[in-house]
Parts: sequence; structure tokens; C-alpha cells
Amino acid sequence: MREKLFTLSRSQREEMWRRFKQTDDLALTLYYTNSTFAEDPLSEQRIGRLRRLVDAYDRDLNTPLRSVERAALPLALARQPLWWVGRWLALLDGREI
Repeated sequence: MREKLFTLSRSQREEMWRRFKQTDDLALTLYYTNSTFAEDPLSEQRIGRLRRLVDAYDRDLNTPLRSVERAALPLALARQPLWWVGRWLALLDGREI
């Protein structure tokens, strides 16, 4: 994979990075939206609500999400609280990120 990354043109790398950030931004929004459903334990209904949000978001994009980007959303969602943990640990250690 790493070798393949370096064979991409600059514009292809920029597009890949833009899409990664877009997926991560969507995951952050879904993470906080999901936290408002605290009264509803993980269920098909909750997953359906989040899926409808992603579908609505996707409809408004100039370039729709690719299947690989949709598949990456659960991992991107799981990563969201980890970013804050890393930030807090750095602050506790006296280092600013």
C-alpha cells in the first residue's frame, strides 16, 4: 500500500486526503449525534437513524461517498473518542499537541 501511495500524482494524493478528512468529519458529526441517543440502547433503530443521516449527507455531496468511504465510517466513528484521550494524556504530561 505504501508503495502505491507514492506512485499517485499530487492531485490524486490531495483528493485522497480530502476524502479522508471528509469521512473523518462526518464520523465526528455522527459520533456526537449518536451520543444524543443515550436513552436508546444500541439497536437497529439507532443504526437506521444514523444511516438515514449518512444518506441525506451523501445526497447533497457533489461527489457521493464511495463504498469504501462508507465502509470506513464505523472505524472512523470508533476513532473519535481516542483523539481526545491522546490530547488529554499529552496535557497531563505537560506537553501541548
